Amino acid sequence: MDRITHITFDAGGTLLYPYPSVGEIYAEYMGRHGLHLAPACIEAAFSRTIKAAQSQTRMAVTDHDDKEWWRQVVAETIADLGTVDDFDALFEELWVAFAEPRYWRLFEGAADTLAALKGQGYQLAILSNWDKRLRTLLDGFGLSQYFTHVVISAEVGIEKPAAEIFQHTERELATAPETILHIGDSRRHDQAGAEAAGWQWLLIDHGEGTSTPDTLANLPELLERLGGKGARSQ
Repeated sequence: MDRITHITFDAGGTLLYPYPSVGEIYAEYMGRHGLHLAPACIEAAFSRTIKAAQSQTRMAVTDHDDKEWWRQVVAETIADLGTVDDFDALFEELWVAFAEPRYWRLFEGAADTLAALKGQGYQLAILSNWDKRLRTLLDGFGLSQYFTHVVISAEVGIEKPAAEIFQHTERELATAPETILHIGDSRRHDQAGAEAAGWQWLLIDHGEGTSTPDTLANLPELLERLGGKGARSQ
């Protein structure tokens, strides 16, 4: 990794995560609309739904498309669980809620790691399958200051792992592919996309497994992998 000068980060599952959990947040709002279920039951249904939904790469994605995609995810999550008194109202409440920092947490060491990398001269960017609500979260957690660019799929119109979004990011960064390191949590969206673009990459599992040559156990470990040497000139 001697030639790395730019580091891009996925957002969800890499830098931040829903708190206390998707199941608990959904349970809170669903309860207001007459459907009272255990968070674990909702979490299991959501996990099945989101896994199936994310198996397809979407093209020409806009914020409106993304909102409708999430509407379908929420509808399918609830479908086998019961009925609510006003689905449209529930969905709008959830859409707003997931833009609020109070329902998210940073993974341990996230802010300190970003600050250290920026201090060492690396150019940092976000590359995430998200919508414009991500900007609110980055501002809310004070993370925007660390990134020179924020590339969001719903703003660009294409999702990872499609080559176009990596190429777009590369043009924005105005650097060569071999100088970019991408950090993410998905083999399909992050690893495959970065490899196809000719970027270097590392996955992160936040302690769910053990460190391997291509996997970080936590964000501070990235500093160790880079050796604390700072960015290298191209």
